[in-house]
Amino acid sequence: MAFSVCAIFPSPTRAQNTVQPEPVVLVGGLSFGVGDKLFTPDGFVVASAGLAGPRAVPRHERSVAKGAFVGVLVTRRVAIVFDTNFTGAGASRFSNRLNTVGVRHWLASRIWLGGGVGLGSLRYQPDSENQALRLRQGIALNAATGIEIVHWRLFALDLQARISIAKYGQLRVTHTAIQLGYEVWLPLR
Repeated sequence: MAFSVCAIFPSPTRAQNTVQPEPVVLVGGLSFGVGDKLFTPDGFVVASAGLAGPRAVPRHERSVAKGAFVGVLVTRRVAIVFDTNFTGAGASRFSNRLNTVGVRHWLASRIWLGGGVGLGSLRYQPDSENQALRLRQGIALNAATGIEIVHWRLFALDLQARISIAKYGQLRVTHTAIQLGYEVWLPLR
């Protein structure tokens, strides 16, 4: 009888051996696309060194958008990530970079939402008559969503929509972008 009871109810030692530890999974990716920068207030002037003097920022401009992220999964659907986004200098020669720490959450197997808070930097790319604007830094927020259009076990291609806001004193830069990205998952154990 005792043998039958032991066979039906596993011992604590046997139960502990069947528990598998959660794997540590690194996630990362790159994305490229087009973006639009909106500068508020309109006609804001940024001082720069050199012969040309101060430069007025445009109301908005389109430019190349690039992004990268790296992080670690804390659950099957949630990752803590470091995210960096860059919008290149368009005709105005102002570029914007955001570095944020945040969360990415997969709502379903192929749809995710993300967001973070961090530091933004604004830079004026010099022309032949002007020196670079001293780097301006400010608080930045970003939000993104994506849908994976191709998904393999450890790799995905996705279409992303992004919005970010950075404040540099009185100047606010709002950036929206549509990007194509890829993601990889790297299990460590």
